[in-house]
Amino acid sequence: DEDAMDDVYMQVRINCPGSSCGPGSYGDCVSIDNTQCYSCQPNVCIGCEAGKYGTNSHMVDDSECVYATKGFHVPELGSSIQLPCPPGKYASNANGDAVASGATQC
Repeated sequence: DEDAMDDVYMQVRINCPGSSCGPGSYGDCVSIDNTQCYSCQPNVCIGCEAGKYGTNSHMVDDSECVYATKGFHVPELGSSIQLPCPPGKYASNANGDAVASGATQC
């Protein structure tokens, strides 16, 4: 019966886990046409650049890495946290210029 087949198809769910990467890194992935899924290279992880961090697992691209916020910095590649600048220090980029976000040092 055609209605029964439609019901079966409605119950099928696609599991799209993303990459195998932990927080602070994203996979080498490509999107799969007409889906919200990605195909990722197994065990290939790319760290979020310094000045950015990633809190989620299974990230599929660098757009999920976020800039350090004002008063914080991310000194290393592949970080899952941002670090506060000590009192009296300001967040800056690698050139020592003060920045409002994306700082790599204090």
